[in-house]
Amino acid sequence: MTFRRSILSIATTALLGLGACYGTTTVRGQAYVTTPQLEYIGPDVQVVADYDAPVFYSQSYYWRYDNGIWLRSSYHDRGFARVTVVPHAVLSIRTPTAYVHYHAHVMGNRRPVRDHRY
Repeated sequence: MTFRRSILSIATTALLGLGACYGTTTVRGQAYVTTPQLEYIGPDVQVVADYDAPVFYSQSYYWRYDNGIWLRSSYHDRGFARVTVVPHAVLSIRTPTAYVHYHAHVMGNRRPVRDHRY
């Protein structure tokens, strides 16, 4: 009888232990994405206003100029990769570094922003 109780006790403990390994969970959260203010500087190209680097927006991408090299990303502040093909509107910018911390002003008022991202 003692042997039978021991086997039953071991079997019950093993089954309960297996049940402890099973479970479900739910993860919930929120993500916030900020979009930069863009200033119109020419046909089909805008610049990220008041930014530490020359970053432009054209053809649904952000384009960053870094020491003679053009980089492209889907985000204005990260994920840039070197590219060899750059849109003409971006390449036609004579001095990209002049647009660091850029603000467009027309007679003391801000120029309307054309935001083509949407």
